[in-house]
Amino acid sequence: MNALSSLWNGKSLKSQLWTVCGFLIVSGLVGVYFAQTAGDAARSDFRFVAENTAPAGSLLANTDRDAYQAQLALSQLSALAGQPEDVRAPWVAMFEENRDQTLTRFEEYQQHALGVEGEAAIGETYLSDRTAWLASTEAVLVATD
Repeated sequence: MNALSSLWNGKSLKSQLWTVCGFLIVSGLVGVYFAQTAGDAARSDFRFVAENTAPAGSLLANTDRDAYQAQLALSQLSALAGQPEDVRAPWVAMFEENRDQTLTRFEEYQQHALGVEGEAAIGETYLSDRTAWLASTEAVLVATD
C-alpha cells in the first residue's frame, strides 16, 4: 500500500485521472484487438464448417440412404424371384438408380472431405467395400432373374 501511495504523491488530481484514463483506453484497445482476432478465427472456422463439414455430412448421410434403398430393392427382387419381368422391372430400376447414386454422392462427399486428415484412407476402404457389395448384389440379381 505504501508503494502505491508514493506513486501518486506529489501529482495533481487531474494528472492522476489522465493516467487512469490512458490506462483504460490502452486496455480497451488491446481488448478490442484480441476480440477482433478471436472473431476472425471463429468466422473462419464457421465458414469451413458451413462450406465443407455440413455439406459433407449431408452427402454421406445421403450415400448411406441410397445404399439402404438399393438393398431394400434387392430384397424385394429376391422376394419376387420367378415373377414376370414387368413386375420386377421397377425394382431393378430402383436398385440401379440407388446403386449409382451411392458412388455419385460419395464422390461429391470426397470433394468436401478429402482435406481432412484420414479421409483418403476411409475413402479407399469405402470404395473397396462398395466393390465387394456390388459383386454380391450382382449374384443376387442373376439368381432372381
